[in-house]
Amino acid sequence: LNAFSTSDGQVVVDACRLPRMDIGLESEGGAADANAWLHRYTIDVATKQVRYEQVAELPGDFPRVPAAMEGRQHRYGYYATFSSGRPDGGSFDSVTKVDFTSGTESTHCYGTQVVAGEAVFAPGPDGSGGEDEGWLLNFVTDRRTEMTEFVVLDAATLSEVARVQMPERVPFGFHGNWLPASV
Repeated sequence: LNAFSTSDGQVVVDACRLPRMDIGLESEGGAADANAWLHRYTIDVATKQVRYEQVAELPGDFPRVPAAMEGRQHRYGYYATFSSGRPDGGSFDSVTKVDFTSGTESTHCYGTQVVAGEAVFAPGPDGSGGEDEGWLLNFVTDRRTEMTEFVVLDAATLSEVARVQMPERVPFGFHGNWLPASV
């Protein structure tokens, strides 16, 4: 998700923790073991000690912060999740927003029988708003129809702003980025 240094010489790393690394190459049938939860690691460089704690309830992966917060102390983070609370290979159906200041989280489920990828943060047009002022962009595919929709959520509230039917199925992908304009 992100990492940053604190004024007292510690390094904080927020990342999804798996019991073992399995991206589908070891599991029978090639399905990934997505049994991961978001954790916060605090590294005390002086004492060489590491503490960690789970910071969110739902299992998931593909965590990220807005690009403007990378390497800086952040308040919010987003990651692809399983709304049922049970890992299902790489078949994420929701996105969860974690507020690291308040210790709360909220989840938007894209629907039933869907597969969602990694949500990408697009900042508000003037860039002067809060850390979560912008949109989360994601491709969501319906397993029954194999049709893909481009879904836009308000990053502050996780309410749906738009859902656009794509003319063709968009293959499932892992990572993406938002670029405000091409040069």
